[in-house]
Amino acid sequence: MAFISRVAGYGGFRYTSRGLSHEVLRIKDGPLTLLIWSILLPSIHAHIAPEAPERLDPETYRHDYRLAKGKFLVAEAGLNDPVFKKTVILLFEYGSHGAAGLIINRPLHLKLADSVPGAAESRRNDPLFFGGPVEPGNVWMLFRTEGEMEGCGPVLPGVCVSTSEINLKKGMEAGLPSDSFRIYAGYAGWAPSQLERELLRGGWHVMDAVPDAIFSPDPAKVWGELLPG
Repeated sequence: MAFISRVAGYGGFRYTSRGLSHEVLRIKDGPLTLLIWSILLPSIHAHIAPEAPERLDPETYRHDYRLAKGKFLVAEAGLNDPVFKKTVILLFEYGSHGAAGLIINRPLHLKLADSVPGAAESRRNDPLFFGGPVEPGNVWMLFRTEGEMEGCGPVLPGVCVSTSEINLKKGMEAGLPSDSFRIYAGYAGWAPSQLERELLRGGWHVMDAVPDAIFSPDPAKVWGELLPG
């Protein structure tokens, strides 16, 4: 079961999956707060709450747009929302209850050592990623795995998502490299039918996600490499 409540704008609906950990793993306060608000404020001011549109049936669009968990949403070149411009989002949940995903190509100018409790020495200088505008003070993680991982929900073969403090500690203690373990602040969420309406407006391209793009050593290039020519 999932619950969604409105926050604001594109991908700005709160989503809580019962299939993941109940833990709320927080990022250190401080510079992150100012950094996140510098990203979110332009988008909040840009949006005017629309009238409630007619509800769309997600099943109608699942085939046409191939929407599903494990897909990439690649922002259309003309999408000018300050939060989602030139982003690539990995959907880790999709259904009649809405959708949720993580922006995979927006590293913050903030090191893990300054933002995540218990950051391993080998990862202290790695960046924290901005996962989306919903609950940006909470930690989300993506792991590259060869099999099932406890407390980590499968997203596509070889990749799972977690909010577990135990998994954070395991990843740090094991010294997992950035090509198999990344940490995100917040996530993107869509209420029922919201993502379908954005697709009808031409805001996103949908394509199969691949681990190499998720864990790319050069995230800044991912959007341009995936954007259809």
